[in-house]
Amino acid sequence: MKTSDDGRALGGASHIVGDGSGTEQVPLVALDDVIPPDRDVSIIQLDVEGYELEALRGATGTIQRCSPLLMLESVPADPWFAALGYRPAEKVGGNTVFSRG
Repeated sequence: MKTSDDGRALGGASHIVGDGSGTEQVPLVALDDVIPPDRDVSIIQLDVEGYELEALRGATGTIQRCSPLLMLESVPADPWFAALGYRPAEKVGGNTVFSRG
């Protein structure tokens, strides 16, 4: 993950890249692997710089089990979660909120 450029932290502009300067190894984990199965989740808000689809796919079990609101900065070109009944509900601060039903 590239987190800096010429010694300057990129912050929210950090992004996934191949090996190179200004990068560091970070573990990637699925949300389903860190959210306990008995935990009720009402909202999933993502700001992952265009990797919303990948992040949501890692939360499939939680999404199916809890039907949380999904608040996304970027809407994936393939919104597979529409097949689960999710539809755009509103815009909030540049984010799109999707709800089920």
